[in-house]
Amino acid sequence: GSGAVRYADGVAEPLRSGQVGDHAVVLSVHEDAEGTLWFGTADSLMRYRDGVVRAFTLEDGLVDDRVYTVLEDDEGYLWLSGNRGVTRVSKAALDAVARGEADSVSVVLYTSTDGMPANECNGGLNPAGMRAADGRLWFPTVGGVAVVDPGRMHTSDVPPPMLIEQVLVE
Repeated sequence: GSGAVRYADGVAEPLRSGQVGDHAVVLSVHEDAEGTLWFGTADSLMRYRDGVVRAFTLEDGLVDDRVYTVLEDDEGYLWLSGNRGVTRVSKAALDAVARGEADSVSVVLYTSTDGMPANECNGGLNPAGMRAADGRLWFPTVGGVAVVDPGRMHTSDVPPPMLIEQVLVE
């Protein structure tokens, strides 16, 4: 209820970065493929790697500080559920921000306009999402369950072409 704690050799040590979110309620824990720990908290996304804690918030480019669950796909992305929807963010981009090489991350936010039953995801009780054996990601929302298949999603950073057919001036 007051942040993440590391217990080793009989000693409990609070994980602190000096940033917002250090003392937040931890809602979920995820260990990624490289052994990094990610904490979804009521105030941030926290990363614990090599004894160093780094919190990521709105100031770093996230769209929601409340992170109910952290899931990982096979392409190097984390999927975060929160009150504003489900966010996909690159672990490499988060690492670049942590190293000071970038000011913020770019994210993709999925909401009801993308087919989710509701924007607001459920959380606070575990699990607030899961990765199935087939790689699909399941997120509970206040309107039902949203299922994402990252392996079948194709996104493009190139905006679609636009054609203006008519201009009206009154």
